[in-house]
Amino acid sequence: MGLTLNDALQRVRGIALGQEVWCIVRFDKVDETMEVFWSTPHTTGSIARPMVRVDQEPENEMLLDAKNNVRTEKVDRDIYGVKIGVSDQVPLGVMTTTKKIKAKPGMWGIAEPNVMLLPAKHAEEYLFEQFPGILASVKRRLGERPKLVEIYVRYSPCLAVSNALPHAPTGCSNKLIALANHYPKIEHWDVFYDAPYTGEGDAAMLKSVSQIKDHPRMWSECL
Repeated sequence: MGLTLNDALQRVRGIALGQEVWCIVRFDKVDETMEVFWSTPHTTGSIARPMVRVDQEPENEMLLDAKNNVRTEKVDRDIYGVKIGVSDQVPLGVMTTTKKIKAKPGMWGIAEPNVMLLPAKHAEEYLFEQFPGILASVKRRLGERPKLVEIYVRYSPCLAVSNALPHAPTGCSNKLIALANHYPKIEHWDVFYDAPYTGEGDAAMLKSVSQIKDHPRMWSECL
């Protein structure tokens, strides 16, 4: 017998440290579809001085990662009603930064080194960016598109704190609403939380929860 939802909730509640936040998603009440995500704190990193090549217009947006790889691409994909840029294509855990340079197509040069502060990433943000792949896997497992998405989080989704995904809506409640809007064929989205998040104040907490509940296909409540 595999891990049940109650087992998963008991485990994450028992190992969460400090302000660490977990997020569990489950589809159509099938425990085998569960995925677990954890928040990550602010981190710092640096990027070396790789050779870069400009392959498109004289001014490009360059993506440099920790392995000194460089990618150039237009921001031309529209997902969840917002623009998704090249930084969203880099594997999780790889430090990234976006820089602009002026050069002629085909020119080689040295990119400037960069030291950056990577913002904290909420657990719901990992769910947001990985949801398309998770949904595809769930559809293969179930043989059909799920009708219900259950999301369990330690604290109620923030209203306007999370901003680690530059081309996504600010705030975790807005990200979850964007997911529901992007997948209208999923009939119900239930968001459950262990405790209210009051880091933005009581008014913001109430607004965050109420705007989820006001959505015609969503619900939210404290466990």
